[in-house]
Amino acid sequence: ASSDTSRQMPRSPMMANQSKLPRLPLPSLDDSLERYLAAVQPIVPAEQYERTKLLVHDELQAGSELRRLHASLEVEDAMCSEPSFVANAWDAMYLEGRWPL
Repeated sequence: ASSDTSRQMPRSPMMANQSKLPRLPLPSLDDSLERYLAAVQPIVPAEQYERTKLLVHDELQAGSELRRLHASLEVEDAMCSEPSFVANAWDAMYLEGRWPL
């Protein structure tokens, strides 16, 4: 019996073309917080949403704690050789753990 090699799928590593993809950018803090507000608005009461908007406005000011944290993330992103600023943390969180289910 001869084997039919025309039906065999080509073997290729899953990440073979990873280096050809563009690097994922670090989202801006302003954009992230605007998206956050859009996401929470339909699921919280109006009064709570207004308080959340005020908190977000405070965190968008120069010198805020969130601005400082985002600046640290920008430095880490600039030094990261991975395809995304989150790649190492993602791998550590979801792929390296051997916790029982």
